[in-house]
Amino acid sequence: MPDGWISLAAATAATMIGVALVKLVVADVTLIGIDDANITQVYAKNIAAGLGYVFYAGDERVEGSTSFLCTMLNFVLFKAIPFPETGIFIMCFGLAVLASYHAILLTLRLCLFADLPHQPAIAITSVLLAASPTFYLWSVWSLMDVAIWIVCVFWLLRILLDAVITDGEGKPPHFLLALSGAGVVLARPEGIAVAVGLITATACIHLGATRSFSARFQWRMAAMLTVALVTFCVITGFRLAYFGVPFPNTFYAKVSSDRIHSMLDGARYFGGFLFRTPWMLAGILCWFLAGGWATTVLVRAKQAAWHLPAAVLLITVMVAEFTVMYVVLGGDHFAYFRFYQPLLPICLIPLVLCAVYCTDRLLPATAMLRHLALAVLVVAALVRGVEHLSVTGANPRARLAGQAGVAA
Repeated sequence: MPDGWISLAAATAATMIGVALVKLVVADVTLIGIDDANITQVYAKNIAAGLGYVFYAGDERVEGSTSFLCTMLNFVLFKAIPFPETGIFIMCFGLAVLASYHAILLTLRLCLFADLPHQPAIAITSVLLAASPTFYLWSVWSLMDVAIWIVCVFWLLRILLDAVITDGEGKPPHFLLALSGAGVVLARPEGIAVAVGLITATACIHLGATRSFSARFQWRMAAMLTVALVTFCVITGFRLAYFGVPFPNTFYAKVSSDRIHSMLDGARYFGGFLFRTPWMLAGILCWFLAGGWATTVLVRAKQAAWHLPAAVLLITVMVAEFTVMYVVLGGDHFAYFRFYQPLLPICLIPLVLCAVYCTDRLLPATAMLRHLALAVLVVAALVRGVEHLSVTGANPRARLAGQAGVAA
């Protein structure tokens, strides 16, 4: 079976296990999501009923749902099926599978450049994802925009990674390039910063690695940047015309007018995330150290082996951008660090590469020892995941909307 199908099967299994672990540990999760998801559903229901993009029929126009893309997908389900909440849960589950699948493929791409075996990487990545129930708590059980956001970001990252490595000669069709830029912008208001930042970083990294741009690479980067900017202008114009403001009301409700106070809240939020999830601290530190190494390699122009440092540096930029972005925006009030969930699969990659290296290069070449090492990893990871989900909140049955485990 090709690695792509194995990766998809592993991602599906990881998602099923992660979703089941959440149900076992947090017993009060339901198929109707949490309060913010219900707000989005009310908007979608009213749009489907022909009442407009409003929360109350005939009331003032206020955009209380943060993600335009999530609201539109909810609208389609409310219009198409009699029990839309079940459809939304299935959609979120499928998106979580896609997010896990993209995470595994990103890991495999780095394994290829590092000359490490693929199949152990698939197994270990899927085990660590399954043992990260907060990831599936937010991406599936909440019924919010988290899964859509993660898939859009990972999709854009994978396409940019292929572009920087292949000099723009990758295989994604033109419409997929366009959708990757537009999807991130429509998924969340901060998507425009992510899209512009990652596309610009890709161009700079490629230039630093090759000292030139091919015509095809220039066209692809220009097209993706143009689509992202045009999408942002269109959605902002719509919001100004319909709601009278350029961003959703949730943005103004959560971001303080005192920028220093907001950044201090964001710093406390990020500090709480690192304190309560130390393996993420290890992953972020690994990426920053690897990014420093990659920068040194590219500056010294070691042309013979620039693909791995270019890929590492691009992912490091993504980690740094998400870290700084939510510090500046002031963090979040929900438990289990919703805004940093896209970093969770990314920060697992260094741990996976270390585990694959150890089992492949350091252990004796016997299948029994390697299988034993993997079994120990499975047990340890699952115990860690359940323990984290139980301890991060003061009450293991606390709902996502509760204050347990919130840093700020």
